[in-house]
Amino acid sequence: GYASLSPYRTKDAFKSTVELSIYIHEDYRGKGVASKLMAHILDHARVTDTLHTVVSVITAGNAASTVLHERFEFTYCGLTPQVGFKHGKYQDTETYALLV
Repeated sequence: GYASLSPYRTKDAFKSTVELSIYIHEDYRGKGVASKLMAHILDHARVTDTLHTVVSVITAGNAASTVLHERFEFTYCGLTPQVGFKHGKYQDTETYALLV
């Protein structure tokens, strides 16, 4: 698995906001790997003076990801309908945010 923080938007107004990505190989899901990666990447974000907000955009209906974000006290910010296409169909996304 891996975790990363990438620029949220290219405009200067958003330079203190990053987008979180966490991916876990299916063989390692449900074993605490995502929680360890989340804790580590958020610790990094908190000690980075230039960061203020971590945003995460997840595929709607991903219960494991929803639980993970809620466990780390992310705030649910809303649903965006049919903005991604994977698995042969359009997918909704849910946005979460955490002030660090």
